[in-house]
Amino acid sequence: MQKKLEKSVFFRSLSSTIERFLGKKLLVEYINHSISLSLIDQSKRPVYFKELSSGEKSLLMIIFALYGNDLENGFLIINEPELHLHPQIQKELALTFEKLTGNQNSQFILSTNSPLFINENNITNVYRVYKDENQTSNIICPKINVDYDDATLIHMLKFENLSKIFFVSKIILVEGDTDAYFFSFYLNYLRSLPEWKNKIADYEVININGKGSAKTWIRFSINLILATFLFETETIPLITDFFQKQSSTNSIS
Repeated sequence: MQKKLEKSVFFRSLSSTIERFLGKKLLVEYINHSISLSLIDQSKRPVYFKELSSGEKSLLMIIFALYGNDLENGFLIINEPELHLHPQIQKELALTFEKLTGNQNSQFILSTNSPLFINENNITNVYRVYKDENQTSNIICPKINVDYDDATLIHMLKFENLSKIFFVSKIILVEGDTDAYFFSFYLNYLRSLPEWKNKIADYEVININGKGSAKTWIRFSINLILATFLFETETIPLITDFFQKQSSTNSIS
C-alpha cells in the first residue's frame, strides 16, 4: 500500500510542490490502516511543524488546502496568501494557482495586498476594493479590451511591476526616470513638513516613458477610479493642489 501511494500521481505532485516551495521531502507511511505524512530535510532528519518558520507554515497550510480538497469544478477562497512569504515565493505561488486552475477547472478567489499576485494572465479578473470619501466600501473591475494599447499596458504591468497601482488611490504619471526621481524626492520632502505629512500618502509615481502612452494610462486609471496627475513642467505648482483635494475621480493635466 505504501509503495502504491508513493507512485500515485497525487502524491508525486504533492511531494514535488512541497519540495519546490519548502526544500523538504514528503514521506508517506501506511501503519495500522492509517496514512501518516511527515517531512524530512536534505539530511533525512525529521522536520516537525513547530520547527518551521511562519512563512513555511503558511505555505504548508496553503499547499494542503490545495491538495487536500476536491477542487475540480469548485473554488477556493484564500485570504492574504502573501503573509510571511518572500516576494519570489509569492510569484511562484501565483503561478501554481494558475496551473491548478487550468488542470482542475477550478477557481481561486484571493484577497491580497500584494501586487505580485497580479500579472498579465489574471489582470482582467482583478477587482479593486477601496473606500470612498464617505468611507463606503466599493468594488470595481477595470474594463480592459485587449486592443493594441491595452496589450501594451498589460506588457508593462508584467515587466515593470506596475500592478502596485491597484493598491493606491492616486497615481502621478511622469515621462522618464529623471521626472520619477524628482517627484519621489519632492513628495518625500513635502511629507517631512507638518502641514503635508498626513496628506501626501497613498500614491505611486509611474514612469510611462513618454507622452505616447499617456492616454492609455489615463483611460486605465479612470477605470480603476484613481485620481491621476499627469506631469508636465507647467503643472509642478499644481501637485500640492492635487493632494489637497483628496479627489478620487478628477484628472489633472
